[in-house]
Amino acid sequence: MRVLLTGGFGDVGRRVVPALIAEGHEVRVFELRTPANEKQARALPPQAEAHWGDLRDAEGVRRAVAGCDAVVHMAFIIPPLSELQPELAHKVNVGGTTNVVAAAAAEGIDRLVFASSYHVHRYDPERGEPLTTEAAVEPSDTYAQHKIAAEALVRDGGVPYTILRMSSVWLDRSPNAQNLRLMYDIPLDTRMETAHPDDLALAFARAPAVDELVGRTLFVGGGPSCQTTYRQLYSRIFAASGLSELPDAAFTQRPFIGDWLDTAESQRLLNYQHHSLEQLIAARRAGRITRAATRLLSPLIQRWMLSHSSHWSAAARQ
Repeated sequence: MRVLLTGGFGDVGRRVVPALIAEGHEVRVFELRTPANEKQARALPPQAEAHWGDLRDAEGVRRAVAGCDAVVHMAFIIPPLSELQPELAHKVNVGGTTNVVAAAAAEGIDRLVFASSYHVHRYDPERGEPLTTEAAVEPSDTYAQHKIAAEALVRDGGVPYTILRMSSVWLDRSPNAQNLRLMYDIPLDTRMETAHPDDLALAFARAPAVDELVGRTLFVGGGPSCQTTYRQLYSRIFAASGLSELPDAAFTQRPFIGDWLDTAESQRLLNYQHHSLEQLIAARRAGRITRAATRLLSPLIQRWMLSHSSHWSAAARQ
């Protein structure tokens, strides 16, 4: 089948393209025309094509959907931009999803797969079992509000649909000021589940052809082997890099999104979980010489990292 993929040059979306092709599909990637996206488009294989446009343009979305059999809708403005520019985010996230659903209905699309997030649920530190999709949705920020609204549009749009709520995604990025600040806004005892982006991409690539998924909302994540706590996760990443742990006072105690997810049904239907947390951390492990140099510079690195924690700064002022 021919699949329209929105957001096909994002962190997960760009991995969905080859996964869809491996499943035997042709791919049309719908994206904004930017220099970075044009560069990625030049590397697309013959079974994929770029279609430039803006989700806010209903007619442009309709042209992109025309001739396709299924849509995988992943394009979404995420934090921090969704929180900094909520009006823009609403136009893209909710307005854009409205356009995608309307175009899919008008064109008689066989399946609409929507990428949602576990972010739609609030974190309950007392929950003893993995989170299920039957749990109440309760937005904690603008991004979650938009995901909940978009899910409703997909369910009510008259198109056979599947909603996959993603866990956190394992992205091996170099530290910068933005993600360092975010690092401290998660309580250390938070239950966390992560997933390799290739595994999530495989789930989305397989979903359009699985009839048993029609009308269902499921979690997709790394599974039991990728379930841990934030303290354990960051400690193991630091150890693999040769870094010392940071003081507990650098981290917030305010509840954050997170949890372990019940992914048994999505794994049964999609068979996508192929990376354990052990494998993810092992792939990130620095070489012996690099770890030794990092340990030598650890006091300076730690001081620089702590300078990005507002919680540590507040504790130091007390």
